[in-house]
Amino acid sequence: MERNGLIAQIWGGDLSVGNDQKDSPLAGLLGSLMDVPVVTLVSDAEMLRPIAMMEETEVLHGASLGDVLAEELGIEVAYGALVLIQPRDFAQAKNVTSKELGEILGHIILEMTQGAFSVNGDGTAAAADVAHLAAGNMASNVKLSVVSGSRLQ
Repeated sequence: MERNGLIAQIWGGDLSVGNDQKDSPLAGLLGSLMDVPVVTLVSDAEMLRPIAMMEETEVLHGASLGDVLAEELGIEVAYGALVLIQPRDFAQAKNVTSKELGEILGHIILEMTQGAFSVNGDGTAAAADVAHLAAGNMASNVKLSVVSGSRLQ
């Protein structure tokens, strides 16, 4: 999905707030990997796979994703949060394999570093953001092995 598709979903009423990290294995994985709040949205529009981006991603000239979500949908998004948008069927899936999660996570990281949903498409700042998040996470010693017995296994 490109930026225009995201804006169309927002303006078309296709997005709703998900159940955060309770039901989504991908939201749980992203929440354990990144030291930022994760806002989970569910889409009724056709999507190939989940997408994620930082709330400060400029999706319209002069407007960040967080600002657009707050203005158009009344969703409060914390500064610096990661916004995860999942197709409704994926958000409700209970049998997602670790291979599928890994592939989706790889796509998300690539899209974030390439600035896939940004107005300017410049991945330089996005790559620095991802590197900063990863470094902060390593510094706080958050590891997937700590989540033993969780929905990720």
